[in-house]
Amino acid sequence: MSDLLTPSTDTTRPHTSVSACSSYEQCPQRYWYQKIDKVPPEHVSDFLVFGRGGHQVVAEIYMRYRALEEMMSKEEAKDLAARAWSNEAQRAMDSSEDGIRYTYKNDYNSSKDQLVDCIGAFVDWWDPPSEILGVETRFRTEITDPKTGEIRKRVLMGYTDAITRRNGDLIIDEHKTSRSRYNESRLLRDFQASIYIGALNASRLRFQVLLKQKTPTVEGYYVTRSEKQIEEAVNKMCRILDAIDAGIVYKKRDTQCSSCQFRNYCEDH
Repeated sequence: MSDLLTPSTDTTRPHTSVSACSSYEQCPQRYWYQKIDKVPPEHVSDFLVFGRGGHQVVAEIYMRYRALEEMMSKEEAKDLAARAWSNEAQRAMDSSEDGIRYTYKNDYNSSKDQLVDCIGAFVDWWDPPSEILGVETRFRTEITDPKTGEIRKRVLMGYTDAITRRNGDLIIDEHKTSRSRYNESRLLRDFQASIYIGALNASRLRFQVLLKQKTPTVEGYYVTRSEKQIEEAVNKMCRILDAIDAGIVYKKRDTQCSSCQFRNYCEDH
């Protein structure tokens, strides 16, 4: 385990997460609307609904195997995927003004069918680990600033999709959805992988990616991290927290603005 990320049982202090820091890095103003001002989203992307539904079903597949050492059948998994899509789509419509925003000529039914097909591909592809130690497991760690040596006032809180053992190694399994394959550069620089491996003292992290393409497929990518890479990631987290604590907010204008869930609110304020 990295000396910069050590276990914490303190539930009273404020916390941060990899997703919160990544959100601030992508656009400080959007982070502020979402996390600080609690502005209701104008819409929810179909990609987010797809990802949430996929996570639910894959978690069920893991829990079934952990409890019974039995693979869920493809038909049962696909049926769960259809229901997960319906539930998450309703949640999205209830929580936003304009409901779901579809992309790439998708609609409700085509998006549901894509999720069902991706889950079917996952069942065919998945090789169960030798042991499943936890599913959707929460962890908390202290964050020691590499620059100052001080413990930050916020603790890091995270959730792992699964903690497993493969060939005796402790592996973090993370389920992702993507429109494109992960390349070497993305894997080398992935912020979550660096933080999670450091926090949990894992040998590797395995991304299991549902590729949302015309022909659904699944790919797996193993990632390792050195102590230097973990330290760089923790330093990045601390510098983002410095900016948040200082109240630094600005609008990051780029191509993501067109699909932002706060686009109209941002233009008016």
